[in-house]
Amino acid sequence: MNTHTETHQLETPTKIQKQLETARQHFQEQTFTDEQLARAIGEDRRTAVRRIKVWKKSNSIYEAGKDLYTFEPQKAIGTPLERAKQCFQQAPFTSQELAKELNVNLRTAQRYIKYWLEEAESIDLYRVPKTRELVAFNPNLKPSVTQEQGIDKTQRDLSVGCVMRS
Repeated sequence: MNTHTETHQLETPTKIQKQLETARQHFQEQTFTDEQLARAIGEDRRTAVRRIKVWKKSNSIYEAGKDLYTFEPQKAIGTPLERAKQCFQQAPFTSQELAKELNVNLRTAQRYIKYWLEEAESIDLYRVPKTRELVAFNPNLKPSVTQEQGIDKTQRDLSVGCVMRS
């Protein structure tokens, strides 16, 4: 009797609004997952995911991390790049630190860094000289090479992008 279609038809704007208020009161300033939301509003996980989508469109709920949500806009997150720039600013960091900060696995953090280094001209992420692991959003670390100087092997391994030679 309680099929998906029947359940969907029972979803009225009033019911959805009441569930939003229930969730706000329940979580207040805490972040939460879709499963926690489902328990708080007395629905299954699928319905909770639908509510999250609806509430995100109306700016009632915000992403606060990987699979985490919040009702507070100041806890909302942007893209991984925006979050990393905000967190580390110009301070050097490793892929492990990035993984922890973004709440992603190490391999994902390494992929982000690899991509950002490939796009260094527009992103301003560079390797810290004389290190293997450290990178920083610091334009002062941009390798500067004149045509007369060339570049030695250690500098080339630490820099990003192409080096033009005459």
